[in-house]
Amino acid sequence: ARGPRGRQVRGLFPARGRPGVRGSSMTRGDAMDKGESWKRRRWDSQRPEPSVLSLLWHRQADYGGSAKRRVRIAKRSNISSSELHRSLEELVEARSLKNCSAMYCPLQPPPRSTIAASFRHDGCVVASTHGDHTVKLIDIRSGLCFKSLSGHRRTPWVVRFHPRHKNVLASGSLDHEVRLWDADTAECTAYHDFGRPIASLAFHTHERMLAVASSYKLYIWEYGSERWQTGTDWTSGASGLGASNPSVILRTRKSLRAVHFHSTSS
Repeated sequence: ARGPRGRQVRGLFPARGRPGVRGSSMTRGDAMDKGESWKRRRWDSQRPEPSVLSLLWHRQADYGGSAKRRVRIAKRSNISSSELHRSLEELVEARSLKNCSAMYCPLQPPPRSTIAASFRHDGCVVASTHGDHTVKLIDIRSGLCFKSLSGHRRTPWVVRFHPRHKNVLASGSLDHEVRLWDADTAECTAYHDFGRPIASLAFHTHERMLAVASSYKLYIWEYGSERWQTGTDWTSGASGLGASNPSVILRTRKSLRAVHFHSTSS
């Protein structure tokens, strides 16, 4: 390496890989990188925890304005876009966890296992499936089971509440059956055997339509011909009356695992 006046400085910053030169093998660039990383670590340790307002302001400034303005803001805040989004997500997650609580719901008699669960749209009831071949309805406020839906011959693998009607839910089982239930009376109002285990279910928001994923096929089951009028009109298709045979709308090479309707159900 050369000094300020062109003199050779031995052992300070020798070229990498030259034999017989004393000193460290670190180059000037390596030393600068090491110094920058040390400064960055020191700045990270001294940086205060950002607030939600500051993170939102930086994110808005990062999205809007000209390119020069975004660069100027980034240099002033020393926060990159990826760090900004990550910090905002971590802060929101940490604050949301402070308001969470856990509660055990006793089930009598105790089932062998719990497989799946689905919340009602108002958040007051959760339906769960169990190894004793039942679907249980549990009140969120008390944590007690107030209904047990029986009829499946094997373990129900999936359960779904209707997105609008709180007394309507469906369950799919390893016995190849999909059953529709009235949550108020705990009665099965319609069922169909799909010939293969049921992997996933999805209700249409407005129509009497249920999407069913079973093995390599996706079905649409129109379990009633009329539109929904009130919360109880759906029972006119009880015991399968008015329901049509499911139609296959998709065949795949691998087994289907999940199905959902778009949130607008258009």
